[in-house]
Amino acid sequence: MEVPSLVTALNNTTADFYGQQANNHPLHIRSRFRSDLPCEDGTTTWTDSSIVLTWIQDLLTNWKTSVSNRVAIVEEETSSVIGRPVPSQSNPADLISRGIEPSTFPQSTLWWKGPHRSSQELVETEEFAVNSSLKTLHPFLDKEVLLRVVGRLQHFTLPYQTRHQMILHVVHHFTNLVVSAENMRLLHTGPQLLIASLCEKYCIPRIRNLVKQVTHHCLTCYKVKAQVTQQFMGEFPSARDQPSRPFLNTGVDDAGRNFPQNHNTRSKTIINGYIAIFVCFATKAIHIEVVTSLTTEAFLAALRRFIVRRARPRTNHSDNGTNFEGSANELHTV
Repeated sequence: MEVPSLVTALNNTTADFYGQQANNHPLHIRSRFRSDLPCEDGTTTWTDSSIVLTWIQDLLTNWKTSVSNRVAIVEEETSSVIGRPVPSQSNPADLISRGIEPSTFPQSTLWWKGPHRSSQELVETEEFAVNSSLKTLHPFLDKEVLLRVVGRLQHFTLPYQTRHQMILHVVHHFTNLVVSAENMRLLHTGPQLLIASLCEKYCIPRIRNLVKQVTHHCLTCYKVKAQVTQQFMGEFPSARDQPSRPFLNTGVDDAGRNFPQNHNTRSKTIINGYIAIFVCFATKAIHIEVVTSLTTEAFLAALRRFIVRRARPRTNHSDNGTNFEGSANELHTV
C-alpha cells in the first residue's frame, strides 16, 4: 500500500469514528426521543460538571478546536434548552457511569423518580447557574413558588409583598410589562416615583436602567417631558471687556416694590418705593438710587443724582420699561 493511500484510509476511518460519536451524542439521542415521543418545549438539561457549563456559557473562540466543536454541537441542539447544574450525589447518570449493583437497581429512587430537591436547593442551584449577586438577598421560594427576598423587615407590620419583595429578572418581557403597567397606573409621573412604587412590591436588579428604558419608549412620557423653548439671551455689548473708568458704560434696572417708612411716625400712610440699580460694565461696581415711582420724572431725578455722584456715563443700557423709554425720548429732545 502506498503512503498516500494509507493516509487517506486513516483519515476516512477517523471521520467515520467521529461521525458515529456525533450520532451517539446524548443530545442527538434526546432529539430522537423528542421526535418519537410528544413532549412540550422548554426542556431542562442537568449536569454535575461545572466545566461543561463554563464551556457552554463562554464564546467558542476562547477554546481549543476539539472543545469548540463539541460546544457547537451542544449549542445547535440546545437552542431552546435550559442548562442547569446538579450535585454529583443527585445525578442519576452517575449510577450508570460509576456502576450500581443489579439487585439494588430496581429499588433506586434516584433513577426512577429523580433527585429530591428542596426549595432552598433550587434557589442555590439557580444562583450558582447564573453566578449573580442575588446571594446577598438570601432569596427563598414562597408557597406559590415565587422567588422572594428575605430582607430585614420581617418584624414590621407591613404587607407580606412589601416585607418580601418578589425578585424579577431585569431582562424579561414580563418585567417590562410590570413596569409599563405601573407607569400607566401612576399616570406617567416620572422615573423617581415609578422606581419608589415598584420597590414596594418587586426587587429588580438594575431597576433604574430598566425604568429609563421603559419611559424612554413611552410616547405619553415623551410628550409630558417635552421642554418649553427657552428664549435666547442677547449678546454682550463690546463695552463689557474694554478697560475704562468706573461707570463710563453702565446698565440700569429697577427693583422693588419696597415700602419705606414715613417720617411721621403717627402716619399710617403706606408709601411705595423702588430702587434704581446702576451697574458698571468694566468694574461690576453697583450704585443704588431710591425712586419713588416708576415714572419718567422719577427716573430722571434718580439719573441726575447718579451723574452728580459718578459723572455722566457715555452709554446707559436698560430694558424696554416705559420709564426708561420715556426718559430716552426726553433726553433726545434736549
